[in-house]
Amino acid sequence: PQKEAEQRLWRLANIDPLTRLANRRRFLELMVTATCKGTPFATAILDIDHFKDINDSAGHHAGDQLLIAVGQALRAELGECDAIGRLGGDEFAVILHEEDGTHLQQRLDGVLAALRRKPVAEMDDCTIHASIGAALFPRDGKDAASLLKSADLALYAAKQSGRGCARRFKPSYREAADQRAGLRTAITHAMERNELFILYQPIVNLAGGQPMAFEALLRWRRADGGIHTPATFGEVFEDEQIAAEIGNFVLTEVLGQIDRWKAEGVPFQWIAINATLGDFRARAFVDRIADAVESGRISGEQLCIEITEGMLLDRGARAVRDAVDRLNALGVEIAFDDFGTGFASLTHLRQLPINHVKIDRSFIESICVDGKDRVIVESVIDLAHRLGLKVVAEGVEQAAQARLLRRLECDSIQGFLIAPALTEALATDFVRRDIAC
Repeated sequence: PQKEAEQRLWRLANIDPLTRLANRRRFLELMVTATCKGTPFATAILDIDHFKDINDSAGHHAGDQLLIAVGQALRAELGECDAIGRLGGDEFAVILHEEDGTHLQQRLDGVLAALRRKPVAEMDDCTIHASIGAALFPRDGKDAASLLKSADLALYAAKQSGRGCARRFKPSYREAADQRAGLRTAITHAMERNELFILYQPIVNLAGGQPMAFEALLRWRRADGGIHTPATFGEVFEDEQIAAEIGNFVLTEVLGQIDRWKAEGVPFQWIAINATLGDFRARAFVDRIADAVESGRISGEQLCIEITEGMLLDRGARAVRDAVDRLNALGVEIAFDDFGTGFASLTHLRQLPINHVKIDRSFIESICVDGKDRVIVESVIDLAHRLGLKVVAEGVEQAAQARLLRRLECDSIQGFLIAPALTEALATDFVRRDIAC
C-alpha cells in the first residue's frame, strides 16, 4: 500500500491527468537530464492551431478530446525513445534524442502529417492542424531554459508563416524578438509621453447631398520628430494588452472629436475606427461605445467600426462576431475593410451585419489601366448593392479613377485626390469649405 501511495503521488506530481503525458514539471526535469548528458538532441514545441476557437465553438469536452488525440498521435509517431510532455493548455513539447538536425525537418513534418491523419473522438470531420518550432542542443541553447526559448521563437516564426508548418530556430528569430520587445517598450513610452495622435481622412459621397464621413488614423510622433504610421509599428498590435490600450486611446480621441463637432455644429456622417482583435477581446472597448450610445452622448450611426477578414480567421473570431452583433444592435455602423484581399470575404458578408464594404487600394490603383481590376471592382460594387451595402473605394489619387468609380456607381471614395489625413483643425476647415462650395 505504501508503494502504491508513493506511485500515486508521483503520478500526481509528474503526469498530466488528461493526456497521460509528462506534465510541465516532469518535462523540464527530462530536459535538464538531457542537457547534462551532453549528447546532441532536439526539442520541439507544438501548438494546436486555433484551439481556442474549437474550445469556444464546440465546448471544453471537445477540446479535451482533441488534446487527448494529439497526445496519442505523438506517442504513436515518436515511440518510447523520445520524451513527450504537455506544457499546458494546447502546448506540447518533445525531446528527440540523438537528433543532430540531419533529419529533423523530415521528422517534424512527419509529426504534422500524423496529427492530420489522427481522428478525434466524438468530432466528425475534425482535422488536427498544428505549428511546431524546434531547436538543437547545444547549438541553439546550452541549457533547458534557453533551448525552450529558442524553440518558442521558432514556433512564433511558424505561426507567422501561416501556421500548419514546422520551423527550425535561426539566430535571426532572436534578433526579431529583441526588436519586437524594443518596439513594445517604445510604444508604451509613447503613450505615456502623449506621442500618439489622431488624424482624420475625409470620405466623400460621390452622389453628393450627404455630409462627409471620416476615418480616424493613428500616428506616432517620435522623439526625432518623425511621424510614423501603423505600417511601421503594426507588430505591437500582436500584444493584445497593448492593442487594447491603443484602442482605448483612439476611442477616447474619437468620442471627444464627436463631442466637439456636435458642439460646434460641424456636420459629419460618421467617424470610422480601425478595430483590432485586442479591442474586442478586452470587452471594455465595446462597453465604452455602449455607454456612449445608451447615455445619449453619441448616436450609434455617428461611429463606424472597421474590421478585417484576418480578425475573423484568428483565435478571437467568436469575440469579434459577438462584438459586431452587439455594436450593430446599438446602431453603430460596421465596415468590412480591405475587401477582396482575403479568402472568405463573401462568407463574412453573408454571416455578419455589415453596412459598408471598403475596396482595398490595391484594386483601385490600376483600375483605369487593368481590365481585370476594373471587372473585380465593378463586380464588388454590384454585389454589395444587391446585398443592400454601401461601397467605399480606398486610395483614390487620380481624377480619372474617381470618374470611373462614379460611372460604376461606387458610393464613396477616400484618398489623396480628396485630401490626406488631416488634423482636427484642418478637417473642420475642410468640412466648412465644402459646405460653402
